[in-house]
Amino acid sequence: MLSYCQSDALKTNDSINKQRYTKKNYAVITGYQIQRNHFAEIGIGIMEDGITGRHPTTLIYELSNELKLIMISIWGLKAGLWIGGGAAGLNLGLNLINYTDFNKNALRFRPEVGMGFGVFRIV
Repeated sequence: MLSYCQSDALKTNDSINKQRYTKKNYAVITGYQIQRNHFAEIGIGIMEDGITGRHPTTLIYELSNELKLIMISIWGLKAGLWIGGGAAGLNLGLNLINYTDFNKNALRFRPEVGMGFGVFRIV
């Protein structure tokens, strides 16, 4: 008599599920935002790309500037954190931005949801 069965996944040493890899790089952050206003973004960041199990992951810490391009000059200093990856490429971000026209300030908390892999994302 011959039989086959699935092993208990919690007790096996499956090297694919335990795989973990991380690589840290510095990145130049660039972007263009279209809403009611047009803003260009430029900054620096630390990007950690990795693999956890079978899924790619990306973590980005950034410090950047947003500049309004049309009419009134508005500048925004932004600190942000992004995490993304998985099979669908979902990206989640949290940003703290201080917008100013050099007469008034407006501090804003802006969560963002988008898609992307590695260095590219759309929010």
